[in-house]
Amino acid sequence: MKTRNTLTIMAILMATLFTSAQTIIPAGAVEGIWTLSESPYQIEGEIYVEDNTTLTIEPGVEVQFNTIKVFRINGRLLAEGTKQDSILFTNYNSEVRWGGITWDGTPSSNDSSKIAYCIFEYAYGYPDGAIGNSSGAIGVRNFDNLSILNSAFRHNLVDQGGFYAPSGGAIGLWNSSIFISHCIFYDNKAKYGGAILYYLNSDGISDNCLFYDNTATSRGGAVEVWSNSNPYFINCTFVDNYSSISGGAIDVYESMPHLINCIIWGNNSNIGNNQVNIQTASAGLNTYY
Repeated sequence: MKTRNTLTIMAILMATLFTSAQTIIPAGAVEGIWTLSESPYQIEGEIYVEDNTTLTIEPGVEVQFNTIKVFRINGRLLAEGTKQDSILFTNYNSEVRWGGITWDGTPSSNDSSKIAYCIFEYAYGYPDGAIGNSSGAIGVRNFDNLSILNSAFRHNLVDQGGFYAPSGGAIGLWNSSIFISHCIFYDNKAKYGGAILYYLNSDGISDNCLFYDNTATSRGGAVEVWSNSNPYFINCTFVDNYSSISGGAIDVYESMPHLINCIIWGNNSNIGNNQVNIQTASAGLNTYY
């Protein structure tokens, strides 16, 4: 009986050690494969994927950022979870937000990065450059080869001023046209574009996405479309988003976005148009169905 009890205790201890496995990632270049067996990954400084290299993250992995530094992708990121095992990007310290992920001038010759079945939460747009305070969880500038599928963005925030206004609580796009599909955006917040900022010739397609309970302290409770950006929203729903000034769902400045078979309902603004606001005479909105 004593031997059996000893073996049982040893088995429990081994199981506890296995389930509490953790991998510390120091500042520097990262590549290769982050496996579920070595999850969670605790990020301890500024990391980056170098040009012509790839980082692959397996389903079920949890990435915890114990740093405010941005995770920079100069090469390729493949973070592809599954419906049963999503990948989580979050903060390590519940009182300190992490700095998000950026593709900032990544060479277009690199293979496409792909994000699928991922969750992005508690990211923050620290004002360390133009993209810094213009994107919360994901920032993309001068790069198109990125697709984001079946993912959720929640509790992300951009509220610090910098050279540019704090914008794009979840995603900020600068001269970038990426593909976003079947994603959910809720409880994200910024001054402009509580969930997404489209800025300076940013187009792309968002289909079958849900935007709710996002907030802008100025304009564009869910989405801000600015300066010659003409994105397509197909089969998307905007509901219960809020802005302090105008465009509870969408605000448009010198741009012409397209809404195809979309639902815009129950959004609110303190001063201007509750649903969609068109700021300038050269701006407009193409709606279909």
